[in-house]
Amino acid sequence: MSVGKKKSAQKDKITLKSFIGWLLLIVLTLYVWNVISAWLNNKEDFGQFLKFLTVDVLFIKFGAVILLVLGICIFFFCGYLILTKKAAKPKGLILPALLLTAFTTVPGYALGHDSMDYFADALSFTKGDVKKETVVITEFRIKRLKRGRIYHYTFNNGVKIDEMYEGKGFWDVHEGGTYKVRYLPRTKKLLSIEPADAANDSQ
Repeated sequence: MSVGKKKSAQKDKITLKSFIGWLLLIVLTLYVWNVISAWLNNKEDFGQFLKFLTVDVLFIKFGAVILLVLGICIFFFCGYLILTKKAAKPKGLILPALLLTAFTTVPGYALGHDSMDYFADALSFTKGDVKKETVVITEFRIKRLKRGRIYHYTFNNGVKIDEMYEGKGFWDVHEGGTYKVRYLPRTKKLLSIEPADAANDSQ
């Protein structure tokens, strides 16, 4: 076998090993996430808040704010280079600057326009500022999506909640039933729901 063929075979082996390694890492990550998610589901308030904090607040909303700030910085920095003619080709920088600004600010705003509500609710939970109500479920639906499901609740006081995370008893709900619910005030993030009779018995 020639030297070239040996090198090619070695590269193929390395590529296959890398692929298998990444595949195992993805499978392991998904397994660990499912275990952690199941554990959090049984922790009720704290478990739901932890998912809300890590995924919604830190990953999505904080990430969106970073994108938005990055887009604004790109716009002003490129604008400065163009107006002062410090760029090598000022006119040639206009289109890339606009595209980069759009690619960062548009998704940043779309995902992060309500970030303050999420940040405020994260702070509210740490202070114990949580809505605690006894309500009658007037409407309950499960919307099935490719990425999971959404639990839709309508309470007799007019509050509507669309909950995307699994939780203890979130699906075991019947229209017309009375339940004790706990949720965050601004985002309407559901923390726990249980039949009012069961809640009274536990007390």
